Amino acid sequence: MCIIYFLGGPPAAPVFMFLMNLSLMYSDKKEIKPIAIRKIKIFLSGYLLNFLRGVLPLLTAQLTGIKITEKMTSEQSSFLNIFLIADILQFAGLALLLMTLARKLRLNKLIFSN
Repeated sequence: MCIIYFLGGPPAAPVFMFLMNLSLMYSDKKEIKPIAIRKIKIFLSGYLLNFLRGVLPLLTAQLTGIKITEKMTSEQSSFLNIFLIADILQFAGLALLLMTLARKLRLNKLIFSN
């Protein structure tokens, strides 16, 4: 039980990435195009999340006249900086897209066997 709590704690992101790549390796799907489209959707969903949890609340606060930017640095109050924050979804999308490309190019036949 302690191992579950440990893996769900600080190393949760690397464990998540390892399991996503493991599921890609053992997937029955062989066509690259649908897999690549799915990975691009994961990547873009990270930016949608940045917009919904960062840009939209800040924009709403500014339009309603709420002064929340006084306690924020200039980087934190910039819409572009908030939107471009990299998170696990962007990293996962790019990493899995790279793994899909490596699988397509058969860079290592021992690992990426079809």
